[in-house]
Amino acid sequence: MSFLRFLGPPLGAPGLPPEIAFLAAEGVDAALLRRAAALAEASGTDAATALLRAGLMDEEPYYRALG
Repeated sequence: MSFLRFLGPPLGAPGLPPEIAFLAAEGVDAALLRRAAALAEASGTDAATALLRAGLMDEEPYYRALG
């Protein structure tokens, strides 16, 4: 039996990688998050790395939103 079903639905915007999807609930524009996801797919990295390395979001607000 898996305990994961008790955790409820994933947080954030549907269709986005989980490492950035939660940012939608923090008020980050979904179009910006989709752009980061597309950049990640094109470059073969994860979406959080693409978001930060492309300068779409500063590190400080990203890590603050994690907490």
